[in-house]
Parts: sequence; structure tokens; C-alpha cells
Amino acid sequence: RNKIKTKTFEIKVIDTEKAEIGYLEKYANCSVAQLHEKLAAVGYDNWTKYWYEENVKYGLANYQGSYYCMGFQFWCFIQAFGLDAAQKLLHQRFPINCQEIYDSFPSSQRSRNPQVGALVVFWNGSRFHHVELVVQVENSSYYTVGGNTSAHSAIANGGGVYGLKQYNTASSVSNGD
Repeated sequence: RNKIKTKTFEIKVIDTEKAEIGYLEKYANCSVAQLHEKLAAVGYDNWTKYWYEENVKYGLANYQGSYYCMGFQFWCFIQAFGLDAAQKLLHQRFPINCQEIYDSFPSSQRSRNPQVGALVVFWNGSRFHHVELVVQVENSSYYTVGGNTSAHSAIANGGGVYGLKQYNTASSVSNGD
């Protein structure tokens, strides 16, 4: 029974994230309609529908213009499971910071082996600075979907939602991710 629940969980959040692939961040102060279109008002001001909806629909703080990799993950978890469940699953009321999301997970829930449905938090040598969701694992590689990133690597403030990016597990673990 737990395996069935886990599989359902993975499918819900992964399908939500994959549907967002191709969304590009917007320029500051664009219209609400433009925020919701994948390719409208493209800019590099970290304006997104994710921050907008978390503020307007769910009453959370307005972080429009801030890095949104964790905001994107949180939004996807809300869409898949609802606000209360997303907060419980992510161990925070409003996760916006990569270091805080890492710190909020009990050590018993952390792993050096990427698993489908898990968040991978990337280390830059001094702090955790970016987060993506593992959507596939094959041999020594894992594949992710992430917001505020680029197409090929974990680059914060990269401009959009990209997916099925490939990482080498051994390299990622040795880097501290």
C-alpha cells in the first residue's frame, strides 16, 4: 500500500512540474494575464505566476522579483496536494530559501542517493543555493525539473522552468548537493 501511495505522490507532483516546462520569467510589473502565459513578457526580473499566486491566492508574502526556484517547487506541491499538505511535506509554512529548505528536513529524510520525487538541493561551496525535483533516475544519472534555472545546469536566476536536465549522481554527491 505505501508503494502505491508513493507512486501516486510522485506522479502528481512530477506531472505538475513537467506541465510547467517552458515557462519563462517575466519583466517587472507585467500584467497578471502575461504572468500566466508561458512565453509572454519575457524578462529577467524574477516575476512569475508562482510568486503571484502564492501571494494572492494563498495569502503568503509577496516575493515577486526574488529568486524563485523554491517558490516554483512550493507552487507545484500546492497544485498537486493543496496548501496544507505542501506545507507539511516541505516542513515549512512558506519555503522560499534553498538553505532553509535543506535545514528544515530532518536528517532521517535526507539521502545521498537521488530518488524520484525528492528535492535535490545544490551546494555552491558555501551554501545551498538552488533546488530542483528529481523526476527520473537511471544508472548513475538522475534527471530533474527546476524553476529559475537554465536548460543545462543548476544556475540560479537562469530565466525559466527547464526539465529533464541530467546530473551524474557521483559528481553531484561529491559536490555536496
